[in-house]
Amino acid sequence: MGGNMEDNMSFTALNKTLHQLKIHPDTTVVCGDRRWKLHKIMLHIASPSFQNVLNCRSEEENGAPIVIDGQDPEVVEWAIDWIYSEEFTNPVFQHQENSYPALIKLYKLNEFLRIRNLGDSILVRLIYSLRERAISWQNKFCIHGGRNYPNILDKDDIGGIDKAIKLAYDLKLRHIQQVFLAFLEATLWWPLADNMFIDILQSMPPFAFDVLRQVSKKLETMHIQPHHYPPLCFHCGTVPFDRDGGHYVKVWHTHYPELRGSFLAGQCEQCGADDELHLFLDETI
Repeated sequence: MGGNMEDNMSFTALNKTLHQLKIHPDTTVVCGDRRWKLHKIMLHIASPSFQNVLNCRSEEENGAPIVIDGQDPEVVEWAIDWIYSEEFTNPVFQHQENSYPALIKLYKLNEFLRIRNLGDSILVRLIYSLRERAISWQNKFCIHGGRNYPNILDKDDIGGIDKAIKLAYDLKLRHIQQVFLAFLEATLWWPLADNMFIDILQSMPPFAFDVLRQVSKKLETMHIQPHHYPPLCFHCGTVPFDRDGGHYVKVWHTHYPELRGSFLAGQCEQCGADDELHLFLDETI
C-alpha cells in the first residue's frame, strides 16, 4: 500500500485527499514540550523512520505517541509543516538572514527523520539562493571594489551566511560545507581580502583551512586579484550584471607590453559556458 501511494501521490495531494474525506488525525508526535496531531498514513509514506516505528508497534502500543528525543521541537515543526505542504512555510524561511541557518538545522534533522525529498529540496533552495548571493557579491565588488577596498561587504551582504557556515561545520555536514566552498568560488574569491569576510575566516579555522586547501589547488589556473575587477566581458563587451543571472566565470590578467601595463579581463557566463562555475551547474543540485 505505502509503495503504490508513494509512487503515485505527492504529500500535498494526499493531504488534500485526507481533508476532502474529512479523515481526522489518528496519532500524536511528541518532541520536548510540543505535540502534533497527525495522520499515520502521512508519516508512513513520508519517512522510513516513522514507517519503522509504526510497523514495529504491537496492538497495545498502537495508540501511544511517537516520541522524538534529542531534537529541537521548533525544527521538528518545520519538518512536519513540510510533510503536509512540501513547502518551507514557516516565516523563518522568508527572511534570508534566518533562512540559511534554518535550512542547515532542518537538513541535519532530516539525517534522522529521512523525509522523502526534503534533503534535495533543502539543497535546491540553498543553492539557488547562494547563486543569487554570489552574483550580488560579484556585482558589488566590481562596482565598489576600487573605491571601498578592503571594506566592501557589510552586514546585510553577509546575511546569515556566517551562521550557516558555522552550523555546517559544527554539525559536520560535509555536503553542505562543499556547497559553501562552491559559493566562495562563485564569488571568484574576491571576498578573501575583504575585512568582514576575513573576520569569518578567523572565527572558523576549519572553514579557513578548507578555503586555503581549495585555493592552493587552483593557484596555477586561477587569478586572485582582490582589488582589481573587470569592467566588462573581454569577449562580448557586455556587463554581465545588466541581465538576469549574468555573472563572470573567470578572470585573468591581459598584458599589453606596448602600453607598459596590464588589466584584469573577465569572461561572462554566456561566452564561457565551458568554464561555468560549479555552483551554477545543474549537477550541483
